[in-house]
Amino acid sequence: EKKKPVPLHTLSGEALGNDERKMLERERKEYLVAPFISLPDRKAFLSLIYVAGPIFFVMIGKLIEFWAMTIRAGNYGMVAMACHNVLMRLFFFFGTFGDGLAQAAQT
Repeated sequence: EKKKPVPLHTLSGEALGNDERKMLERERKEYLVAPFISLPDRKAFLSLIYVAGPIFFVMIGKLIEFWAMTIRAGNYGMVAMACHNVLMRLFFFFGTFGDGLAQAAQT
């Protein structure tokens, strides 16, 4: 005869006692009520824009530049596009640290 698995809540109730189990369930419910996303107040948001605004436009500029280079390399054929892809992967691999350092130095 095969035994049925015992539900976890009965095991925790037997191991801890009902008072402790109720306290843990209450703490868990209070934790779940907390919002996952909260919006900053106006002053904090403006300070974030002040710091992150220039970096946002630098990143958008780089994105447009990389996109334009990829389109231009694609016009020269498959071999040129493959070479461009290899060089871009090398740049993104080795240039990540220097790029972050340069952005930190600018702000």
